[in-house]
Amino acid sequence: MKIMSYNILNGGGKRLPMILKTIKAAAPDFLAIQEANGFKDHDNQTCDYFAQTLGLPFYEISPAYKYAFDVVSFSKYPLRKILQLPLKQNAVLFTTVTTEFGELVIINCHPCPYTDSDRLVEMETIFNYITPTVQTILLGDFNSLAATDSYPENIVELFNDKHKLKYTVARKLSFRVTDYILQRGFVDVAKHLGKNHGLTAPTGQNLPDETHTIPYDQPPVRLDYFFVSKKF
Repeated sequence: MKIMSYNILNGGGKRLPMILKTIKAAAPDFLAIQEANGFKDHDNQTCDYFAQTLGLPFYEISPAYKYAFDVVSFSKYPLRKILQLPLKQNAVLFTTVTTEFGELVIINCHPCPYTDSDRLVEMETIFNYITPTVQTILLGDFNSLAATDSYPENIVELFNDKHKLKYTVARKLSFRVTDYILQRGFVDVAKHLGKNHGLTAPTGQNLPDETHTIPYDQPPVRLDYFFVSKKF
């Protein structure tokens, strides 16, 4: 079973053909997209197109509470026990699928980009709906740093004011969100496999016609994660 998480940035726009090409090359059995802006427009037209093109016929959208940053999950397995939760800005989507590993809950998550305190409150809300005894994968763009990643000591000096607010507390890097997830018994898959130095933002691709939440002159960080319950 292959699972893919992908923040496509503001709905993808003109990049949708390239995005689809990337996803098709990976050939996931389950796809979690963040920032699925516009996917539900015109009776889910973009969702239907993705589902047909990728051969992932089952999908569900969780709409954002305040802005357009919805999340959508596509699956080759029928989706069961769907739970949609709006967050402060974005959204989270719980789906249950029956796989070769048995029943599996996959949570497509995109906490807000403001402060660690905001995200920690959101994560506590999410964990109110997680059953520890059920095999669970918590994935997505968490807008948060991990203490296990080796960031240079001077990285805070390289952040602009927006990202100091986003990533620091008292001028020091904050890891409270990812620490909270680990303390709740989940495992950081990239760290477990020794691949946690694959930084995920910014992408390094110059797209001047798009608005990026992380400017290209900011140091690269890892914001995207797969966490699995110890049960799984």
